[in-house]
Amino acid sequence: VVELAEGARWSPVLRQQLLALGASVATTRDVQTILPHPGPLPVDVRHNTKLNREALAVWASLRVATVDT
Repeated sequence: VVELAEGARWSPVLRQQLLALGASVATTRDVQTILPHPGPLPVDVRHNTKLNREALAVWASLRVATVDT
């Protein structure tokens, strides 16, 4: 999941650039699906800077089959 900067647009070129960047790092080498999130990413209400991974997982699961990755 990526949150695009304000004004940025999702495109096949951006997807390829992110996949190429990920391929250069051992921990992200096998990533094949990228989901653009409209932002802001959900955060844990107790820790405003910590991602709410559960909410993000639900969001992603609803989109993974329908987004052109």
